[in-house]
Amino acid sequence: MRAVFYFRTEEQLRAVFLFRRSWLAFSKATKVQQKRDEKKWQDDPELRGLINFGVGMFHLIFSLVPPSLQLLTSIAGFEADRKGALKELYECYNSGCTMAAPAGLVLLMLEKFLFKKKEEADVIWERILAEYSKSFIIGYMGGFVLKLEGDLEGAIKAFEITQRFSVDEGFRQLEASTHYSIAYCNACGDDWESSKNHFQLFIDTPIEIANKNFRPWAAYLLGLSYWITQPDSRQTIANDKIAPLYRKAIKEWIREEEGFDIFARRKMKNFLKSDSFSPLEEVTAILGLLVEGKQSEKARPHLDKLRNLLEETEAERDYHAIWAFYTGECLKIEKDLVKAVEILQRALEEDGKVKQETWVIPAALLSLADIAATEKDWTKAKEYMKKLKKYSKYDWEKIIAFQVFALKQTIKEAKAQEAV
Repeated sequence: MRAVFYFRTEEQLRAVFLFRRSWLAFSKATKVQQKRDEKKWQDDPELRGLINFGVGMFHLIFSLVPPSLQLLTSIAGFEADRKGALKELYECYNSGCTMAAPAGLVLLMLEKFLFKKKEEADVIWERILAEYSKSFIIGYMGGFVLKLEGDLEGAIKAFEITQRFSVDEGFRQLEASTHYSIAYCNACGDDWESSKNHFQLFIDTPIEIANKNFRPWAAYLLGLSYWITQPDSRQTIANDKIAPLYRKAIKEWIREEEGFDIFARRKMKNFLKSDSFSPLEEVTAILGLLVEGKQSEKARPHLDKLRNLLEETEAERDYHAIWAFYTGECLKIEKDLVKAVEILQRALEEDGKVKQETWVIPAALLSLADIAATEKDWTKAKEYMKKLKKYSKYDWEKIIAFQVFALKQTIKEAKAQEAV
């Protein structure tokens, strides 16, 4: 975990050192297991499964390393063997050891989101639920999987399993994390009253327990939930609750390396200029969450509202691009890919005119690349991703860069399957 932290904070050499030390330990354990097999000692499924998990995760992690770090990891002696990773992880999953459930979740994510093998992923998920239904790990990680699929109700139920466990066991940090996750799912489903309550419980958890993870983003969304749910007392709520919360978040909680924090800070500063959210800011914030939650039907009235606002006012071109992007994303969710491409192209027409929300053009290009990949038009997907390279210093840049990398991996796997 420390090695992952150092990679995230750009301390690659230190991270590689820690990874190598851990890798050497697993290599030694593998040799011990091989000697046990040679001497035909009684098998220990727990030990074997744990070694399978560790070695499999190493192979997997380094098969997903971005090109910018591949030279560094190869010099350090790491092996990037994705087929080997799958073999090791499946052996761990079938061993019944203490890491079998986490191995199953990793395989679920790979089969569903990287290899696009829905049937295999569904089989894994059904088995996980049958064998580990009371596991708080399954509840927590399963919630994330369900959220990514747009099953917000199922995700909330999964997070609630973990929440009950954390309360019973007195795990306050885990309890705080589940409040955040439940709040976020509610926000993505346009249930701002429930979202407000859980975000408040998350923010009220002392920072030494819940730390700064997602705290500025949660603060921003908590303020927005106050604004949305109390329309008759907005000025009072802005002065008494939202503004003090935002000032504290900006002063104490921002982490400069985190995209969510930087975006939240910009939005909170915009609010503090007038102690209010403009109608355009409010509706686009709601739409962003609905699209993330894959709730296209619920997004439609808000898209209509945004379009009406654009027709009635001299709005910045940013909002025209955002309308086109979110409309295209909803069409994509609804599988109307031809219309989605047409509308997303309209977002690209605003390139050069967008002043603040500069993320929207790279995001539209990524979405177009994803559609092209879905249609197996590899050349067009590559063209869109190539265009993306000219953009920099925009909100969500690291997140979009990772999504581009993940899409390239998905395309690579799909082309490999075609060749078989």
